[in-house]
Amino acid sequence: MKKIGIGCLVIFIASVLIGCHSVDESVDTQKEAETIFYKEMTDIKLFQDVPMMTVANGKTKIVGDMGAGNQVITINGSELEEYWTYLEVLEETGFERYYDNGKEGLRGDVYSATMTKEDLVITVIHMLKTNLTYIVVEDDIPLSERLFYKEDYIAENKEGRKTTLHMVELSNFGNSFVIQLKNGHFILNDGGREEDLPYLLDYLESLAPKGEKPVIEAWFISHPHEDHAELFQAFSMNITYPERIYVEAIYMDLVNSTVATNMSVAGVQMAVVNMSKRLKTTDGSYPKIYRPQAGQTYYFSDIKVEVMQTMLQIPEESWYKWNQNINEFSTWLMYNIEGQTFLNAGDGDFGSMKAIMRTYDKEDFEMDIMAVQHHGINVRNEFTDFITVKTLVYPYFGIDGMWKSGHSWQSEAENKYLHEKALESITYLDGTQVMTFPYKVGTTKSLGHSRERADFSHDAQRIQYY
Repeated sequence: MKKIGIGCLVIFIASVLIGCHSVDESVDTQKEAETIFYKEMTDIKLFQDVPMMTVANGKTKIVGDMGAGNQVITINGSELEEYWTYLEVLEETGFERYYDNGKEGLRGDVYSATMTKEDLVITVIHMLKTNLTYIVVEDDIPLSERLFYKEDYIAENKEGRKTTLHMVELSNFGNSFVIQLKNGHFILNDGGREEDLPYLLDYLESLAPKGEKPVIEAWFISHPHEDHAELFQAFSMNITYPERIYVEAIYMDLVNSTVATNMSVAGVQMAVVNMSKRLKTTDGSYPKIYRPQAGQTYYFSDIKVEVMQTMLQIPEESWYKWNQNINEFSTWLMYNIEGQTFLNAGDGDFGSMKAIMRTYDKEDFEMDIMAVQHHGINVRNEFTDFITVKTLVYPYFGIDGMWKSGHSWQSEAENKYLHEKALESITYLDGTQVMTFPYKVGTTKSLGHSRERADFSHDAQRIQYY
């Protein structure tokens, strides 16, 4: 990222603050004055045609490249009224409103709008409780139609099927949650390691309607760690693998190349990008990679997926700078399945938990089901005090596995409330778990072990299933 001059920034802040002693005055000033562009602050190319957001008492910072040319401006001290005014300013300068999440926002806490002008795409995200606004600027990126509710997204109930959630047994910390819709299609969260791909394909084929190739309507990648997305590298190992499924779209928050390299995840991320050009959709094209943004909602059949948080909200924590923790950049998704909620936060660590707690109210995290992030090893008491959940699901390397094996990552003090908060707790220990919606506590079905246990007698702290 090219650095802006300190002097230029000082001049900008001074010009904003002069005569702007209240939010209303700031709004009126922006409407009446000639529009100022961010090119006055920085020479980053994408910002040259972007109108500046003027706030009464805010501080503006150029964050720079957050991945795949995704440039970000953060404004601390902004108000909701200024957010709405800024959208009007964008429209006055030729931007069209592609999508916004309405006057109520996401759970009343996060407001999001996507604006387009030629190849330029701007997503404006306002965090009500923290008075933060993020302006995300990209060019020539695809935008998902799933952001809009449509009647034709409703899946027909095929052969009396019901919506099901499968926690699929994978190897060595592997993570995959498979949702099957009433039409037999799927939504996937992650997928595990290279050795998991053949097993996952077999499993999808066993669930798909007879004679039909599995159709993945959305494949969400929480973050590019090996135990979540390395299986994309395995697609190229066997030419038959990509032919066994249809993938309509991939949803992934791409990390910039510097961070990906420093965190040793560049290969996994590149595999996802490359395979998006080799996998096929049902109409014979290839799946696009859509970038989730906080505040968005995607619609699939009788399911909606709320994007609660992305890595955009984490940089100010600067966690990755000292612990190389790509887990912090996990995308948090809240599924609403037939009126019941299911939270999947990838491997989100305490930095993202802190961001969640300061962004939302406790009532927003009263959940039916929660996948314990990072196998249960990093959920702090502060967060478990914040949430209410009926059913916890996690792999064997979860709370029980950690305590029984004496794993070095185990921390009883950081996890002791999880079981107390939930009515039931389910692990991979007994094999793949299946929940049918509407889900009732205690009705989970276990399929048992699908693969033989590997011999790891030389390492008592590691138990894997293949």
